[in-house]
Amino acid sequence: MKVLLEILRIIIIFLLGGGLLYALLNSFYSSLGTEKPYDVWFIWAAVLIFLFVLYRNKLQFTGWTSGYSRSKLSKKTTLISYVLCVLLCMEPVIARHF
Repeated sequence: MKVLLEILRIIIIFLLGGGLLYALLNSFYSSLGTEKPYDVWFIWAAVLIFLFVLYRNKLQFTGWTSGYSRSKLSKKTTLISYVLCVLLCMEPVIARHF
């Protein structure tokens, strides 16, 4: 039962958190005038990477399950993921100027 609750928790975090982050970023980019259809994929990729790193480093330790394989991402992996997230967020603005 705890595993099902944890899966439901992950789904809710990704749907609600991802939806809110996407809405914020999309409204920001639309105010800048970058409304190309392929920009949506970059925004979603950045949001999913951010939520994955956030879950693996913080949120997995506050859930209902307590498994033996729970560990944080390495600092190098976290840094690379956040840099990739920032680059993906900057892509629509950079592509608008070129």
